[in-house]
Amino acid sequence: MTPVGSNVSLVFMSIFSKRFGFRQIPKGLKRDGLPQPARMGLLSVWYQNGIGAQPVFNHICSVTRKIPSARQRESAYWKDVEEEFMSLEWFYIFDVVERVCDIHRSDEIQNEINELLEEQGIGWKLSGSLVEARGDSVFEAATKDAIDALKEAGATDTAKILHGAISALSEKPTPDTRAAVEASLAAVESLAKHIVGERTQKLNMLVKDLRLPSPLDLAIEKLNGYAAQTSGHPKEGSFPKFEDALLVVHICAALISRILAESEFDQS
Repeated sequence: MTPVGSNVSLVFMSIFSKRFGFRQIPKGLKRDGLPQPARMGLLSVWYQNGIGAQPVFNHICSVTRKIPSARQRESAYWKDVEEEFMSLEWFYIFDVVERVCDIHRSDEIQNEINELLEEQGIGWKLSGSLVEARGDSVFEAATKDAIDALKEAGATDTAKILHGAISALSEKPTPDTRAAVEASLAAVESLAKHIVGERTQKLNMLVKDLRLPSPLDLAIEKLNGYAAQTSGHPKEGSFPKFEDALLVVHICAALISRILAESEFDQS
C-alpha cells in the first residue's frame, strides 16, 4: 500500500476520472498564453515530486534577471514562487520549466507536466528538458513515427533535419514557420537523395524515383512549390501561418514514413 503523504504519482494508475472518461481534452490548442490553472498545476507537479521552493525561485530570478531579497536568497517560500510565477509572461514560464526540468530530469515529472498541458489544451509539450510545439494526437503520432523510422533505418541526419522543423515551430515567443516549412521539405529531399543515390539533384527531380503512386508524387511538388513561395526575403505577412506550417510538417512526416516503407534504405 502506498503510504499517505508519499510523492508517488498517480499518473500511471487507473484513477476514477480517467477510468470513466470524465477528463475531457479541450478542442483546439492554445500556444500564445498559459492560464492560471496550468501555472498552478506546474507548481503542484514540482511540489508533489519533492522539488523545493528555493531552487524554483532561483530559476525564476535567473530568467527574469531579478535580484531576490536577503530573506529570499536564504529561504524562499512557495508563496514567493507563486507571486512571481503567476505574473510572468507565458514564454518566461516555459523558460523556467526548461531550467527546472533540466536539473530535475524525470520521466514521471515529464509525463505529469505533459498530461497537465494536454488537459489544459496547451499546444506545447516537454521533451526531455526542452519545451516543444505540440500538435494534435495525429500530428504527434506522425512525426514520432517518422523520426523513429528514420533512426531505425540509420538515416539519423534526416531525422535531425525533421526534428529541426519541429524545433522551428517551437521558437518562443514567435514560431519560425518559414524555417519549419523549409526544414520539413529538406528532410524529404535528404531522404530522397539517399534512396535514389543522387546527391546533386533537387527534390522535384527525385520524385519520380520514389515509387509514390500518382497523384501522391504531385503532393511533393506542390509542397516544394509552397516552400519556395514562402522563402526568400521576408515581407510583412509573408510568413506561413502556424497552422499551415504545422500541416506541411505533418504531411512531410507522413510522406517520409510512406517512402521508407516502400524503399530499401541504404545508409551508406
